[in-house]
This record gives sequence, structure tokens and C-alpha cells, in this order.
Amino acid sequence: MLEKLPLWLLHLIWWMGFILLFPLWYWQKRRIQPLNRILPYPAGATQGVFKGTYPIHTLVVLGESTAVGIGIATHAQGLAAQIAAHLNGYTKQAIHWQCLGGREINVQKTHHWLIPQVEPLKPDILVIVLGLNDTWQLTSLSRWREELYRVIHSAKDNVKQGIFFTLSPPFSQKKYAPQPLRFLLNIRRMLLNYHLEQSVIRQAKCAYIDFTHSPQSMDYWAEDGIHPSAAGYTLWGEHIARQILARLGRLK
Repeated sequence: MLEKLPLWLLHLIWWMGFILLFPLWYWQKRRIQPLNRILPYPAGATQGVFKGTYPIHTLVVLGESTAVGIGIATHAQGLAAQIAAHLNGYTKQAIHWQCLGGREINVQKTHHWLIPQVEPLKPDILVIVLGLNDTWQLTSLSRWREELYRVIHSAKDNVKQGIFFTLSPPFSQKKYAPQPLRFLLNIRRMLLNYHLEQSVIRQAKCAYIDFTHSPQSMDYWAEDGIHPSAAGYTLWGEHIARQILARLGRLK
């Protein structure tokens, strides 16, 4: 329903809700935010290989906590490994995967900290996962657009086939975000989502992958109710892999 509202109305709802409900919103946000720090980082190697036909293709997934698999036991169950597993399954080609990032990563830190690490890797495919922290931190829309532009232009020359952006799953699906916090955060996420999509579609070699309608069942969420479970990462990874192949046609 909210997705069908015009952009100006989303802006109006956000600012009215933020101003009128700020004390309650702030109190709820302070109570919920520590949940993002409950779960540890996954164990195991942050990279791996799925065997297949050569040449081997490289996949790098970078960004906030969901990019590095928080919510599951090992990196082999995380988003990067799941995207690679499905790419390998669909194409039968060898895929080397690697994940980079952390809990506190936002769009600005992605530009300053993570993109420089991509340069020596020269991946075929780069998946960038953002949105959760920038929503919590109330990154301004102008800063969001500016930093996205910097991320894209810093990364483009170091990625061979495609750069794919996706937002972490929406707050509206998480039981640990009560109303009105859940509603306001979801509105804010939708505004970031709109500007991300508009920024990406204008750029060659870049694409946006929507995952707005993520499953509501708690089977797909980790115990903190914020990060995906192993089943959630598998579903998300398959969706991203399908979209990558739909965009590229095949891995060259």
C-alpha cells in the first residue's frame, strides 16, 4: 500500500510523523537499537569457492551487517556464499565469493573504507548492501545521494561485469520494531530506496535489486528479529542471483 503513494506524500508523512511523535519515536529507537549488537559475527572464512567450469568468476558482497552474515553461524551460510551457490547452480561455472563489511557500515563508510578494498580484487560482480544503518542514523537524502554517487564512480572501473545494489530487508517485517517506530522507519527506508533506485538506473554497469517484499514468517529471521536466519539468507541470495543473471544474461 505505502509503495503506491507519491513521493511528495511519503516526504510529508515522514516529516509529520517524525515531528509529532519524536519523543516516543526516540525512546523506542533507543530501546531497539542495542538489538543490532546482540548477535556475533559468523565463524569461518569470509571467502570460498564453488567449483565449476572455468574461467572462475569472482563475487564480492560488501556493506552493513547483513552483507557479512550476522544472524547465522558461519559465513558459508551468509549472503555472499548463498548468492555464489545459486550462481554456480544456475550456470555450473566456478564462483569465488568474498564478503566485506561490518555492523557500523553506512553509505559514507562504504565509500571511504570498503570501496578501496575492492580495487585490488577486481571482481566480476559486486553486490552492495546498505540501508539499515542509514535509516537508523537518519542519513539525509542529499548525503545519501551524494555518497551513492561517490561509491558508484569509485567502484565502476574496478568491477568487470556489474555492480548491484540492494537494501537490507524492510523494517515493516520485523516484530522487534514496534509501532510507530516500525512505520516511521519503513517510510524512511522507502525514501532511501527511491533515491537509490533513481541513482543506480542512470549509471552504466549498475543495477538495483528490490527485496521489499521479504517473508514475514520468523523462520526467515534470526533470534534478534532484525537479521535474516540461514533460511532468510538463502532466499535473499537466490533472489539476488536470479536478478544478476537476468541483468547480465550470462557470466562472461
